[in-house]
Amino acid sequence: MCHLPKIKHFIPATVIASQLLLFPLFFGFNHPAKFLFFSFCVAAIILSCKNQEFRSVCSKRYLWPVFLLLPVVCLNAFYFPAALKAVALLCIFLLYALIVVPSLFPRGMDAFFFKAFLVFIQLVSALGLYEYVSFLLNGKSSGMLIPYLLPKNQSIRIAGIYGQSNLFALLLLVGVLIFIYFSLHGDYRSLKTSGFFKPLRCLPFFVVSLVFFLTGSRAGLLAFILSVSFLLLLVVRKRYLTANSKQRLLFFKLLFVAGLAFAMAQALNYYLEGFAPRGLSTTGINADARFLFWAASVLIFLDHPLFGVGLDNFQFFLPKYALAAHDLLGFVPYEAMGYAKWSHNEFLQLLCEGGLVVALPIAIFIGVYLYRLYGFLNGTVHCTSRVMFGHFLLFPFLIMSMFSWPLRHPALLVLFFTLLGSLLAQYFPRRYTLSAAGHRFLQVGALVMLVVIVSVGLQELRMGRFSQGLGHDNPMLGVTEFETLVQHPYAEHTLLLRATPFYLEAAIQNNDVELAEMVLPYFTSLVELQGAHWQWFNLARLYEFLGFEAKAEHAVKQAIELQPAKESYWTFLHVLNMYKASRETGRPLNDFIPRPPGESSQFKFPDGMGIPDVENKTVKDF
Repeated sequence: MCHLPKIKHFIPATVIASQLLLFPLFFGFNHPAKFLFFSFCVAAIILSCKNQEFRSVCSKRYLWPVFLLLPVVCLNAFYFPAALKAVALLCIFLLYALIVVPSLFPRGMDAFFFKAFLVFIQLVSALGLYEYVSFLLNGKSSGMLIPYLLPKNQSIRIAGIYGQSNLFALLLLVGVLIFIYFSLHGDYRSLKTSGFFKPLRCLPFFVVSLVFFLTGSRAGLLAFILSVSFLLLLVVRKRYLTANSKQRLLFFKLLFVAGLAFAMAQALNYYLEGFAPRGLSTTGINADARFLFWAASVLIFLDHPLFGVGLDNFQFFLPKYALAAHDLLGFVPYEAMGYAKWSHNEFLQLLCEGGLVVALPIAIFIGVYLYRLYGFLNGTVHCTSRVMFGHFLLFPFLIMSMFSWPLRHPALLVLFFTLLGSLLAQYFPRRYTLSAAGHRFLQVGALVMLVVIVSVGLQELRMGRFSQGLGHDNPMLGVTEFETLVQHPYAEHTLLLRATPFYLEAAIQNNDVELAEMVLPYFTSLVELQGAHWQWFNLARLYEFLGFEAKAEHAVKQAIELQPAKESYWTFLHVLNMYKASRETGRPLNDFIPRPPGESSQFKFPDGMGIPDVENKTVKDF
């Protein structure tokens, strides 16, 4: 593959751009758009290379298991359209990590990449401090703090450019480790400072560390402690930095600076304790919900042990297994039976989505990786500092994947596979020379990939234009376009999630029976596809509005079965029962409103709803 410096510099540009860029005209302006951008960059890199030589970390004997595994994994793609997208993205990321990165960086990432990444980390750290100060001065923001760059802040915990504290903490932790490496082994340590500016030498490292601790990420703190403890153990046991006392002294200085940053973060939280509880209580997933998601993942795996349920399909199976997981655990309250697209444990999610076919190779890879780390510790593995830190940079991903979803976020996925490819490239990648026919086949494949990317991008643009028009006064104007777009497998699930609540409220508020009848099939499709408790409840409301009381009762009972702690669901069921009792007995509806003896009615309809008209009954204000 091509080794031109301009092409090599395209890799760090791609990594940094994938962290920052948003595409506001796209329906999925964040995740899908970033995946499309990265895929476009990979295809462009392949097309820009004219020679027929490339490198790969796989030798021929290692390729056969991959070739045998891919058809089995691809079979899972036909469970749902989401699985097909996930498998395609997985293939692109593997192509990037196993061939593109090793071909452009046969000795791993160079100093230019680390310098560019450190500048980027300084930028996002400054944005994090701005977010922190903005929350202290102005509280929660109503919109994005910086359009298309910094999402709105909802708590005192810094969420950064991702809008999620745990994910931003992972990015900063990688930056902290790169700072340590570059300070010890890069050009950064050769910068001479003296006099007044000498103490400021570690200021950038202090700022990044401070922002990291202000994210309030417990998983990030655990990953930091384990990473630094491992490095410290290597130094103490004289497995690392043994020949240079100045480097060891600088290492301990950096640890001291990190300790100061931690102390300052704790002091800020202590003196601003009036802000902290309010902020911490409004973000994150509680421990009960995590246990529920993990138990559901295990139950899904036990029912589909070999091939799983298809990549990225946990979100479709969680509603069906949440109640069983709750009963299995026994200690999780019903209020914690929420919903998430991710299991908040990457390994359990891959186990249930891919089965043993996917989980076993990943377990082998993790085992080899941990064995290498153990080899560094006991002195049986000897390598350069670059290779050693190449392993350490992946360690935070391993730890935080057990508590969050870093490998589901496109920006962190790009960073992870870049670091993975850089590490694997240093394990003696094999050089291949393609024939002329093989090179043409690769170029044609890249062109086909570009065509698919452009096609999906146009679909995202159409979906984005439709989504922006949902707020118009006449919802009937967009129904025809909605019916056309939702037929596309790529758009079906995301559009159903986005549009059905809007059409429900529009139909009920405007008393538009025609609109309700038009969108009813899509409500039933969403329930059949996913079946979350609020989707059943929305279907029940629509059935009741159209006069199908029996179907509405069945739907709301399904919602109650999935989430028994929702008071509004029970209230809705009681209203339906009052309708039925009033109609069968001929007594007025007031007779069935619960009240203590001798007192007026204490029953309150949700959202200010008054007593419905029995003759023309609709629960309009639910």
